[in-house]
Amino acid sequence: MSTMPCIDGEVILGVDTHADTHTAALVDPLGRTLATTTIRADRRGHRALLRWASLRGQVKVAGVEGTGPTAPASRASSRSRGLK
Repeated sequence: MSTMPCIDGEVILGVDTHADTHTAALVDPLGRTLATTTIRADRRGHRALLRWASLRGQVKVAGVEGTGPTAPASRASSRSRGLK
């Protein structure tokens, strides 16, 4: 996992889904990568991902890339927490 110090302000969360893990990146509004991580592709991993992201900024938008069966669960988890 790579990371920059916690920042103030809005960040954008992007997630690439896979069967066993998801890889996520946080970027600032200018598209600069702030942090990346890989989490387990399950409910516990989704919760950990959202906690990880929220410690680094205010997440209002999340993009999920993936066509497999795990992508809909990731999108639903994000939407249930008020993310666009």
